[in-house]
Amino acid sequence: MTEAVDLGGYFGEAACVTLVATRNAEDVARGYGGRMDQARPARLAELGDCFERPQVAVRRVGDWVIAVEINGYQGGRGEVLRRVAEHTRAVNVYWSVNNSGLFAYAADGRVLTTFEALWPERRHGVEPDRLQGEMAGLVWESVPRLPVLFRLAERVTGQVVTQGWLDGEFTIVPIQEWERDLSPRQFNPAHMSLTYEEPVVSYALRHAESRFLRRAAWAAAEFATEAAGLLERPEIAAALRGENPGDLGTLVRSLTDAAKEQGGGPAWSPVKAVEAVRELGGPDPLASAYGAVNEARSALQCARQDLSTFRGVVLNALGNPAPAAGANGIQARAEANPVERHSWITRHWLALEATVIFARTQDLEDVTHALGGRIDRATTGPAVLARKQIALRRAGEWVVAIEFGGGGLGPYQALEWLSAGSVAVCAAWSARGNTLFYHAADGRMRTAFRAHAPHEATGTEPQALRQDVDELGLPLDGHGDRRAPGLLALAERVTGVSLTPAGLDEPHLLVPLQIL
Repeated sequence: MTEAVDLGGYFGEAACVTLVATRNAEDVARGYGGRMDQARPARLAELGDCFERPQVAVRRVGDWVIAVEINGYQGGRGEVLRRVAEHTRAVNVYWSVNNSGLFAYAADGRVLTTFEALWPERRHGVEPDRLQGEMAGLVWESVPRLPVLFRLAERVTGQVVTQGWLDGEFTIVPIQEWERDLSPRQFNPAHMSLTYEEPVVSYALRHAESRFLRRAAWAAAEFATEAAGLLERPEIAAALRGENPGDLGTLVRSLTDAAKEQGGGPAWSPVKAVEAVRELGGPDPLASAYGAVNEARSALQCARQDLSTFRGVVLNALGNPAPAAGANGIQARAEANPVERHSWITRHWLALEATVIFARTQDLEDVTHALGGRIDRATTGPAVLARKQIALRRAGEWVVAIEFGGGGLGPYQALEWLSAGSVAVCAAWSARGNTLFYHAADGRMRTAFRAHAPHEATGTEPQALRQDVDELGLPLDGHGDRRAPGLLALAERVTGVSLTPAGLDEPHLLVPLQIL
């Protein structure tokens, strides 16, 4: 049997490979947004870098078409996968120097499942568990992970990409990128960037009535298009009146081409602003509001404009709700099981992403300094949902420091400094990313591990908490927010301090971080 090509080694540190069950390479190229009038025959070696000038190389091999991008990513986009798999099926493997690889499987015009090789258990799509059988037995912890993704592709397609697939003539086609899909009717805010970049606005959106959501989406889109100088364009004005806002794809594509010619940066502001207007045509009020606010925010960032006024406009459209603070009405259950006792966190605004540090000290100022806080700008009150802010309070002989997000807390250096002659513990979780536990003592990192693999701990005493981990039944299943109770229960075992919703209502020192 002819051996498979090591595609990671063949294409280098960044590429995107799609296999489509069809004999029509031209249809696949069109699914990418290919400009067939500019297509040219060439060998794969002539493809070049696709990041600067999007293009795809396609070739039919038997009953399949292989599509290749060097340092490109279009084949991994849902907008492309839906089109190339409209009446068939397709798999895509994408990798770059910055991540370990992505896998996607599409069929009959739907992206069924997609995931990162680092976290194969965090799958998305309309049928995220569709390939569980094919994934069985693959060793996802192996490094490098890219061969595992291609092994999965072989199991799904029944095809082994050999040297013969890559030799010979391809058709190289320039790509005009498809406009972004409108936000789907069903989407998960826990995995949306807006939730983490704008936690106050996101929380207000998630708890607003539909009529307020439509107002917020419209206010965001109008603000962005006015800032981008597009408000007077007839098609924009009509869309803001509710006349087919989703039919702006042609304008998005032309603005995208112009932005690329101008080198990006501020030139992308009009693209994002029009995308915000397109979101007004979405079928679901929450998804539409999320999409419009996120795209409008991106438009302002591209134009390097301050976001404070924009936040005020969106929150005003939502009725200026008070930001979430303290326990937020949640009570802890009187459970004997320590993990169940901390399960309240999964219903709290800290569930999505938080970092909690316990430092055995009474010096709030020392802890603030170690964590990068601005003590001169501190205020007091209950813990409040905010970005780049620490909430600190004393709990017996400990100081508890809480941050929504993970931008400022938890670096090794801070924990080691805080634990000099003492102890410091950190539990950090995210519904869309890493979930970590650190235990530092006497100025050294004693043990550190990811919550899904506590028995693979590192540090000077990596197995120091092994018995506690086993007795608590860790790891827990699910994303980071579902593993948070276990981390907090473990922290309580080490520190004797239980994080409770009532404790969040107590006065805290609220300190902005230096990184703003």
